[in-house]
Amino acid sequence: MKIKTQFILIYIFFCGLYSCNSQPKKSLNDIKTEGVLIAGSITHYRLEEDIKIVNNDNTIYTTISRKENQEIVLRPQVKKIEIRAFYPDYDIIIFDADKKENEYLVYVGSEVKRIVSYSGLTYMNWEDFISGIYLGLTDESPLKTLKDDNSETIKDYKLYSYEVTSVEGDWLKVRCLKDCEGCPSGTMVEGWVKWRNKNQLLVELFYLC
Repeated sequence: MKIKTQFILIYIFFCGLYSCNSQPKKSLNDIKTEGVLIAGSITHYRLEEDIKIVNNDNTIYTTISRKENQEIVLRPQVKKIEIRAFYPDYDIIIFDADKKENEYLVYVGSEVKRIVSYSGLTYMNWEDFISGIYLGLTDESPLKTLKDDNSETIKDYKLYSYEVTSVEGDWLKVRCLKDCEGCPSGTMVEGWVKWRNKNQLLVELFYLC
C-alpha cells in the first residue's frame, strides 16, 4: 500500500536523525469529522506554502509558514494550536476536517475554522487515514483473536505498537511493528482490534516510530 510505504520511508529517514524512542505520541478521543486534512510527512510532503487558518468572519486566526531556516512558525503567534497533530519539528500537521467545495472546515480546539484548498494539502477519510499510521492499543482497545468482542484477548498486547493490515468497518486487523518496539522473540503478534465506537476513537495514533 502506498501510504504504508511512505511511512516506512519516513521512519527510516527520521530514525537516521533522531532516536526512535523520542517520537511524539498523541491521542485525541473524539472523531468529529468525516476525515482529516494533512500537510506534512504522512504524504511525504514538506510544507512549502503558507496555510492560512481563517475565522468565520474571514479574519485570519493564524498562518502556518516556514522561515528561511526551515523552522515552522505560527503568525500571528498563538499560545497553543489544538489540532489532531502538530509536530513542526517533524513536518507533521494534521487537522480533523470536512471537505466543502474549494475549502476545508477544520477543528481548532472546539471551534470550526476554514482553510482554502490548494495542491499541497491531502484530504483522507478516516478509514484510509487509520490504515496508514502506527497504533498503540489501550484498555479500551484490547487485541482479540477474532473480530468479535467476546473472543479471546491476546496477552501483553499493550507492550507493542502495531501496523494495520486490513480495515473492516470498526475493526482493524493489525500486527506488531518489528521496526519500532519490536515483537516478541520469534513471534508475530497479530489479531483484531476495534478502533472506534461510534464517534469515539479507541486506539492511540503514532505518527513516527
